[in-house]
Amino acid sequence: MPPRILEDLENYDNARLASAFRINRNAGNDGKVSLVQGPQGRQELAFEFNILNHEETYIGFDRGLPTQDWSSYSKLCLSVRSDRSDRKLVIQFGETDTKIQKKEHPLDSGTNDYCISLRDQYYIDLRLVSYYGVYVDAPPGRRGIIYIDNVRLTP
Repeated sequence: MPPRILEDLENYDNARLASAFRINRNAGNDGKVSLVQGPQGRQELAFEFNILNHEETYIGFDRGLPTQDWSSYSKLCLSVRSDRSDRKLVIQFGETDTKIQKKEHPLDSGTNDYCISLRDQYYIDLRLVSYYGVYVDAPPGRRGIIYIDNVRLTP
């Protein structure tokens, strides 16, 4: 079975982007998504963020999906290009945005693939996935940007 692309950003425009992704502004931190041309000539999602809160040091975006069956796949992966490395990347998915599983990764500079296993023992039903989210956790007072491409499910 080949990988399944969840987000084909080449088919997005700014209006579709704004309706597809919701910035999670919990804790007063700020962020925005936009489309940019990546170094490979492909369109990427740019996520600019500003960590303002000293207690809640995260900000991210959520993507609601029609209910999907992910049970035949082993990982949810995405390619991320980062301008700095002193942060964490958090990938999450679930039946809803409150019934989730998540994994943190140290965020490295440059372009890297980050994945979360779908094969671990979860309390969610992989046949009922309707949400994924991407978050950045950074020290207070930090601004930055990450670029995301190739959001996919892999066998």
